[in-house]
Amino acid sequence: ETGEPRGGSDAGEIQLELMTNVCMKFLSRIADCTIDVNSSVHVPAMRLLLSLLKEGFLDEFEDEAVWERINNCAINPSASPEMRKFALEFVIEQLEAFDDPEDEDAAAGDEERIIVGKIDALASWVAAAVTGPKTTPANARVKFADYVVASLRSIPEHSSIATNWSALLRAINEDSVATTTGGSTADKTVDAVKQLVLLRMLMASVVEEVGSVSDADFLNGARGSKKNAKKARNTSHEKLSIELLKALPSLFVKFSGDSRMLQQIASLPRYLIHSVFSLPQRKADFTAVLKQIGELYTKSTDESVLTQCAMSLTHMAGGSHSRVVDAKSQVQKIVDLLVAKVNELAALKLSTGKKKKKGEIDADAEFALGLALTQLRILSKRVDVSPLMASEVEVETFFTAMKECAEKRVAQAKDANMTLAESKVVVKEAMEVNLAILGWKVAALHDSEDDKMAEEANEDLTTGDVAGVDDENDADAGDSASIVSIRDHLVELCTDALELKGEGAAWEEDRDSDFAVFRAFIQRAACLCVADLRSICAKGLKNAANATLRAVAFTDDSKLLSVLTKYVRGLDKGKGFASGPLVAIARDLVANWDVVNRREAGVVLSNIAGAGGDASKMVSAFIKVAKNKDGVKLLEAHMASLRSTYEEWQNSQPEELSDKPSDEEMERYAEESEQHEDMYNGIRSQASKLSSSLGVTKLSNAKMQPAMVGFVKEGLRYAFSCGKDKDGNEDQEQFGDRLSFLGPLKSYLSWIKKNAGHKSEIVQEYEHREKDFKSSLFYDEEVHEEVLKAFGDDFISALITRKRTRDETAAVDHADDSVFNPAPLAGNNDDDAGVAPPKDPSSKASSSMMSIAEEAGSGGSDEYEKGMFDGAGGKADDGSPPKRRRTRGQ
Repeated sequence: ETGEPRGGSDAGEIQLELMTNVCMKFLSRIADCTIDVNSSVHVPAMRLLLSLLKEGFLDEFEDEAVWERINNCAINPSASPEMRKFALEFVIEQLEAFDDPEDEDAAAGDEERIIVGKIDALASWVAAAVTGPKTTPANARVKFADYVVASLRSIPEHSSIATNWSALLRAINEDSVATTTGGSTADKTVDAVKQLVLLRMLMASVVEEVGSVSDADFLNGARGSKKNAKKARNTSHEKLSIELLKALPSLFVKFSGDSRMLQQIASLPRYLIHSVFSLPQRKADFTAVLKQIGELYTKSTDESVLTQCAMSLTHMAGGSHSRVVDAKSQVQKIVDLLVAKVNELAALKLSTGKKKKKGEIDADAEFALGLALTQLRILSKRVDVSPLMASEVEVETFFTAMKECAEKRVAQAKDANMTLAESKVVVKEAMEVNLAILGWKVAALHDSEDDKMAEEANEDLTTGDVAGVDDENDADAGDSASIVSIRDHLVELCTDALELKGEGAAWEEDRDSDFAVFRAFIQRAACLCVADLRSICAKGLKNAANATLRAVAFTDDSKLLSVLTKYVRGLDKGKGFASGPLVAIARDLVANWDVVNRREAGVVLSNIAGAGGDASKMVSAFIKVAKNKDGVKLLEAHMASLRSTYEEWQNSQPEELSDKPSDEEMERYAEESEQHEDMYNGIRSQASKLSSSLGVTKLSNAKMQPAMVGFVKEGLRYAFSCGKDKDGNEDQEQFGDRLSFLGPLKSYLSWIKKNAGHKSEIVQEYEHREKDFKSSLFYDEEVHEEVLKAFGDDFISALITRKRTRDETAAVDHADDSVFNPAPLAGNNDDDAGVAPPKDPSSKASSSMMSIAEEAGSGGSDEYEKGMFDGAGGKADDGSPPKRRRTRGQ
């Protein structure tokens, strides 16, 4: 800027001090730009504020709220990494520890002391920033320290702080009092949180330096590449590992009583490079850490600590270092201890009263049993514990003890039981331990089969062996029997849990009783367990080439599926529903979509409306995946979902009023009628959302277009059909009751209107169904005409505009019978909704919806029902299994 300056200074000189008033006037607005809705102004605003701070323009500014708002951008999860970097520089400018030391000689004498001071100052600031009036060390958001470490590494002049391991460890061990940015002492809560922040900073620095836990080669110390960068990285990792291994024993001792601190310390060994474990000078440190983790694992009750210990133990027991035998021995000791404890406590007699009798297990012993199973479950998810037991006999004995122990607690559950609160954990953990070991055994079969296939592929073809041909000799009868036994025990236990009911007539009303809490807890656990079990022992395995894999396929699931579906339908759609039972079942369905159960899929789809935002999003994601796998089967699940929800609505009709109703009866009836109407509107909303999920302007899966015609035809058949009485005959009392199903079905007509041929086909089908309906002996014009007009005219008006008199229907003759020849209405069966295929070749693609079999029924039912749209978009599914092939069951 040039020209005559103000204040009489030399020409062309910019007087920055004259900008002070301007900065003070607009500082709040500039600060607001750091959190503006327009993210493009965030970084420029922060860079400007940083420049103003360095030039001294903010020295007189004392609005603490604005300072805090700017500083907190350094740990704002929604801010960009670049934004957090400049915000951290802004914070650093305010910390005295980062000022240049006045005494250069003193600074040179203890450079590490200066770095420790900087680390401590940063930790103090983070602790103060995340600590509020209601904050405790248990709920403090110390993970925000990760952002500070990431930003430090991106600032050249400060990046070395995040890799100075001796300084980081020294800061933790010195345990100095937390201070504020002004240098004063912080309160006790901030001081306690600061220690957590320091440990989190150490862990974040380690993770950043190591790179990634999933980088197996790097974590295992594999040299691999010989490039200088790789060598430098391995050298850095080795230096880090040595420093941590030396410090870990003292850290375990220092924080032995603080589970929050132990959780972070116990996670550090799994980041150490294996080559360090073999160093002779580190043997004592390795042995000490291994022993401390082992003792901590058997004593801790905190699942987070146990999980970190298990991960570190399996890391130390892996690889090819010289002390791997010691680590495996430690794991063996833990398994032996836990198995012995479970066998001992499970043998005790279960208490059945409020007072403990001689020889019965008390609440403390039941808690210890549950803890032992929890510890075994966490470890068994990291390593296969069954080979660590002495023999197959011991394994079988252990599983039998667990099964009987859990089944006894389910069978004898009642409010009088003094250990119900502890017993629910025992049952849940018994399920999950069985499931984990089952998973390892089935995975071993898959691995063995993969190895065999690789060997066959490499064999000389002249030997006559052909890869892919079933070899019955590959089955190990012992392995098969053991796996099937575990699977069946688990299925039986889960089924018993899902069928559990209380005593008396009013047991369902008290949801806070000990029994109600026990029942809800174990049923949720059983639901999640069943979903995983059906993925591990998938139905698709029945077509595997390996006989043992075929044996473990879980195909006889009709009873389990029935109780599972009933349980999910009866759940409150509150917190935890979408992330628990719903997502577990959806995951299982996707994994087994080739043999999917339509009714079970319908249960998931019904939660697209009325179950909350999380459930709706999860169902939408499920539909997207299922649509890409097989859109026709998805449509079948749509119909199963709508019919099931609709029938629930029909069964919830308000009770009729008496001849002379009281005011209370009238009020009850009005309330129930309103609820019933809301339920119907909910079905229409469900249908609308399901239809919309199939595409935007067109169906995202082209094969679904002809199948959509069959879908709507099946909906029309159902709407005009008549319910059955107990003898299986059409019930006159129910004639016409399903016409309201046309309301939800109308939501799918938007896909029909896009094709003139399909539109005409549906109109013909509707008029034919309407004619047969009016020709029925049960038809009563006074009763049914109004209902038909209300729902039928509303439905068909979405496709055509027609004006007709009451007698015009008689003019509809059989001229179209050559195009469509539906089965007579009287012959329709709700469980076998057959519609003969059209004779016109031009309509062949639309096919017909065949059946929604009673999949959840018992005895004699197919493993899965035939497709509703046999022939649509490809070869008809006749229900026969495909040719045997080597497969992993998916």
